[in-house]
Amino acid sequence: MTNIKPTAGRQLGITHLRIRGMWTIEHPNKTFSYLNINYQANKTLRLFALIREAKYYSFSSEDRARLEASVNSNLSIKNVQIKSPDNPVKQVSAKLISYQI
Repeated sequence: MTNIKPTAGRQLGITHLRIRGMWTIEHPNKTFSYLNINYQANKTLRLFALIREAKYYSFSSEDRARLEASVNSNLSIKNVQIKSPDNPVKQVSAKLISYQI
């Protein structure tokens, strides 16, 4: 890259070049494949929520009771151990909530 002046592209005086690394993440099915999620391909709608147990218990007891009372063949709540996003060597208790119709 020759003949480039440091002020090139700054004619307006309001722009700056900022270069940052780009990160990509894997699809959740691949990332959490070790959970053996019961993925029912014949269902038209599949919703999955994976939340830390501490977050789950931060919801009011009334909301948790209402959700847990709704468990049926379409809705399930499962206790799982997931890799910590902060340190993948450690395990974190979590809840896998799935709704498939």
